[in-house]
Formats: sequence, structure tokens, C-alpha cells
Amino acid sequence: MAIARSARSTPAAEPDAAARSAAALEIVAQRAPAGDAKFDVYQMDGALIRAATDWLLAYEGDFRFLLSVRQGLARSRTGALTSSQAKGVCNTMLFEIRKRQAPDDGAAALPPIENGAYTITLESDEDDDEPYVVRVRLGAPTFGSFGPGVQVLEVRRGPRSYRGVGFVEGRRFKKWRSAQVSDAEGLAIAELLKADA
Repeated sequence: MAIARSARSTPAAEPDAAARSAAALEIVAQRAPAGDAKFDVYQMDGALIRAATDWLLAYEGDFRFLLSVRQGLARSRTGALTSSQAKGVCNTMLFEIRKRQAPDDGAAALPPIENGAYTITLESDEDDDEPYVVRVRLGAPTFGSFGPGVQVLEVRRGPRSYRGVGFVEGRRFKKWRSAQVSDAEGLAIAELLKADA
């Protein structure tokens, strides 16, 4: 779908990139799916495609996906994003919106935890049981393109090897959808993230 602008006798002043970007974020915020849901391609209509395009053209970051889509947009004959591209851009915008709206629980006030391995010992609920020992390892991602301060969090309980379960940015943990985290591992992760490590 291409959108053509009609000719005007007197040219109207174009809003600056920051204003277009803010207006685009507002449109996406108003149309955002509930909860943690993301946009789907069937939801992409003219308003969302225009919002995604405006926001993308004003984007100043270094996220490779967005830079690649913007480069493709510049080479496009239609000058418009496809529904699939707009979905990806809108979901990135949605992530930014939700990140800004997240409650500040003081996690940002603590310094990030250094990369390395940590052992967390949790007391057992029963008097005769052994304490739970969970090992947590933080390190830089070895895959993908992530900004500074993003770490991969891996857990190990018992003799098993470490397994990745999510990302940590600052002191905030985001579990991967496919990851299985036991109650003890979840408690250990929470203890590490609020500790003066």
C-alpha cells in the first residue's frame, strides 16, 4: 500500500522529527495490545504503518533491525513499510513504551552486577532439610546485538551444567519464554539482583 500526499497551494510547515516520533509513539500506545502481548501483522492498518514509518525515520539508535528496515525503506519504490516491517517496528516501539511505563522499584538506583559466577544459599523451610544452593552466572551475550549493560543470566542447581534463562539489564530480570525456572532458582535470582554484589 502506498500513500501519496496531495498537492497544496501553500506548503504547510512539516513537524520536526521529534514531534512526529512522539505522535507516532502516542498512536502505538493507544492501540497497544493488552498485557505483554505484541502486535500481529493483521493489526497493521494505515495509521499504524504511518506511525511506524514516522518513528523509524526519526530513529537515532543503533538497533540493527531498525537500521536495516530504514535502509530498505529508502530503497523502496513505494516509500512505505510492508505490514510485516511495520509490525516489527511497532513491536519495538511498544517495547520502548512499556519500558518507560515500568514502575521504578529502586532497581535502577543500584549499580549493575558484575559479570561472573555467584553462589546463593537459600535456607530450607524444613528444619531437617539441607539448604538450597543455586549457582547463577552473569555474562555478556555471545549472540545477537544488544546494547551496553545487557547480560545473559544462567542458572545451575546441583551437578548440572549452566543453562541460560533470561536477560538482566541493570537490576531487572527478563525471563525467556522458553526457560524453565524453579521456585528456588527464582528466589536465588531475586536475592542476587537486590544484593550489594
